Amino acid sequence: METDDGQQNIDVISAVVTALLRSTKTFSYTSDSVSLSLQTYSKNGSSSNAIENEIDGRACSVVLPLSSVSAFEQVSVALSLALSSPLSSIYNESIRGGVVGVQVCDGNGREVEIRGVTEKINITMGYIDDIPSDHTAVCQWWNETPRVWSRDGCDLYIDETRLAVCQCSHLTNFSINVMAANTRAISADGDVSTKTLIIIICCAVGGSILILSIIAILLIRRSRRATKGETMISMTSGEDMKGRVKMERKEREEEGIQTWKAVCDGVTAVCVMKAVDARGKTELTREAVMLQRQHHPNIVMYLGKDNAEGYIVTEWMTAGRLQEYVKKEELDLSRLLKIGEDVAKGMTYIHEQGLVHTHLTAKSVYVNVIDGEVTAKIANMRHAVTEGDRAEQQQMGPHTAPEVGREGVYKKASDVYSYGLLLWSMVEQEDISEQTGKRLATRESSAVLTKSWDTGMKALVLDCTQTQDRPNFFDIAKKLRVRRQAVSADVKSEGDGARRYKDDPCYDSQQNKSNALIRDDVNSKKTQN
Repeated sequence: METDDGQQNIDVISAVVTALLRSTKTFSYTSDSVSLSLQTYSKNGSSSNAIENEIDGRACSVVLPLSSVSAFEQVSVALSLALSSPLSSIYNESIRGGVVGVQVCDGNGREVEIRGVTEKINITMGYIDDIPSDHTAVCQWWNETPRVWSRDGCDLYIDETRLAVCQCSHLTNFSINVMAANTRAISADGDVSTKTLIIIICCAVGGSILILSIIAILLIRRSRRATKGETMISMTSGEDMKGRVKMERKEREEEGIQTWKAVCDGVTAVCVMKAVDARGKTELTREAVMLQRQHHPNIVMYLGKDNAEGYIVTEWMTAGRLQEYVKKEELDLSRLLKIGEDVAKGMTYIHEQGLVHTHLTAKSVYVNVIDGEVTAKIANMRHAVTEGDRAEQQQMGPHTAPEVGREGVYKKASDVYSYGLLLWSMVEQEDISEQTGKRLATRESSAVLTKSWDTGMKALVLDCTQTQDRPNFFDIAKKLRVRRQAVSADVKSEGDGARRYKDDPCYDSQQNKSNALIRDDVNSKKTQN
């Protein structure tokens, strides 16, 4: 039976991981059909608030919040990818991509059950490019007891580059299912009786009135609470951080908010933002409310709050703000493209909600650098407004698009203008000024593009800062991803070529002959002199 074969594949991978842990802590294997990555993490050695493992070259990874394994001093995370699987689906729909499995073991090699975590686990499933317009994709997990695919408790997010991320509160094996948009869930028995359908329809009709009434009441209460929230921090979601956070170092103080590096539960580095005055309370309340609504890998993650102390906690970004990072590090093209792509992906998500960030600058982007890999995330969501909102003069700055000051209205295109200036500041390693935007908009680029610019990046900056017909962030992210992959392929090709040359058995003799000729030439010149 196909399901039995699929379960055997799962059991084999699990057995392989158990056997590997007896002799090693790290392992990597990739083939055309199956890939496996095993990494071990120590509680004391982690400075991040999450554990990450990925399979190179497969766009497959897992990010576990550290809180999900905080009870263990050491854990090993196994990530597997089977590109073809005979596991059957209860929904009778085809599986797209492969089956991704995540397994966590403690320091003794025993498998740990991860279930019901408060912070969602992100499982990146790869790129999904072939979804018909009348179909939808869903994330599903392998339920081992009835041995069927289930969907409960999992959400699927597909970003602008078609990268699929499954968010779930437990670990097992996951896949992407593509189904007709109007397909209803089929029961395990295979059908739903007529009587059941009648009951459902009657309940739906009667219940819709009640639901609409409840929604109206909630909206009224929400509008009343919004005013109150301006003067009192009281977040209802996220973990309670009371007594769990120890301040280490104050980073800065801006807009009535102190930013600290702190440690949560004695092991995890976190960022703490604390209000110091009335303005700070207002700003911090809005930051908390806006961040809680965002669920994207390129937006800084909200972790919790301490109402008594008046602070909120977010993830710690190891390299700090982009503004300081670019002044210390001259970015090569690969890192420039990666940061630009990350910001564009986060902004696509923000724009999909009908929001305009309004303050997209190097101060609003934070950078993580782990094992040489750079990740950028957007912060300062308190400045975000609904598209079409009136612009306030005191909120404008050099980053603001000229039409916002002229028309007094925020539009999505104004964020794209700010993004163009952000790219400029990354390459030029300078803060933007009023003159920067004006000269780019009037194509006086020679006055502000003083460093050695990549042709494609220069064209993108000019496109983003032009007065009209600016690109959208979806297209920007896609373009940068394609370009970054091409650059990575070129670097890899050059590296392989150099290695092949050095591995050539004639290389050493050729090098020796070359060195001998140089010495003879030098000696000959000495004799002549």
